[in-house]
Amino acid sequence: MHRPSARIAALLALGLTLAACSSSSATPAPSISAAFAAGTANVQVAGPVLSFTAPLQIGRLMNGGEMVSVQYINVQGGTLTYTGPGKPGTYTTQRTDTAITTLALVVGVQGAGGDVPYVPFNSVNGECSVTIEKLDATGGNASFTCSKLPSQDGKITIDATGTFDARP
Repeated sequence: MHRPSARIAALLALGLTLAACSSSSATPAPSISAAFAAGTANVQVAGPVLSFTAPLQIGRLMNGGEMVSVQYINVQGGTLTYTGPGKPGTYTTQRTDTAITTLALVVGVQGAGGDVPYVPFNSVNGECSVTIEKLDATGGNASFTCSKLPSQDGKITIDATGTFDARP
């Protein structure tokens, strides 16, 4: 059974976040309204049945809630990264010229021969819906649902649900 190190998992998740957030037009950097130091993500994946809990690694609320970016990592289970609106409401993952809402998962998927390679999934085409219940400088919580989310290489499709929260 092959498991990447924490550094490799963190770099992979960071790479997905950066790829999802890159833009061809220059825009001013958002102002940070709050930094989060604690929180937990709970992820359940159907298809290859899997669940994991991951602690918050980094979280920022920007421009008074117009955008939030949070990342949770469990080296043995996977990662969850959300970047998008931080105000209460339900948001479908999308990437347009004027809006970006992404949900990225990196999960261990049972492969041939019993190995468990880590597989990245990144939603920007409406496969996921994220509901922000509450989120401000004091913290908050959210939930998500993904249906037929394809892996980055297009070989695997999963359904996933979960929750995440963040606190200063």
